[in-house]
Amino acid sequence: MTVMERLAKSVVVPVVVLEKVEDAIPLAKAMAAGGVDTMEITFRTACAPECIKAVAENCPDVLVGAGTIVNLDQCKLAVEMGA
Repeated sequence: MTVMERLAKSVVVPVVVLEKVEDAIPLAKAMAAGGVDTMEITFRTACAPECIKAVAENCPDVLVGAGTIVNLDQCKLAVEMGA
């Protein structure tokens, strides 16, 4: 299934602001257990890239995206981290 197909099937895509990397995986797993398998982690915090990487590597059933991207470098970093 493509990213666009997964997004089309999603009822909601939560926008998540994380302050600590260690919160990323438990949150993603809890959301998935509750039936929400997509999330957007915003680049509003310094740890956002590491949070995206943690979810992408440890929660394969969760589609993780990046939000609040304001320049090309952030976009490249988000993709590199697994968004």
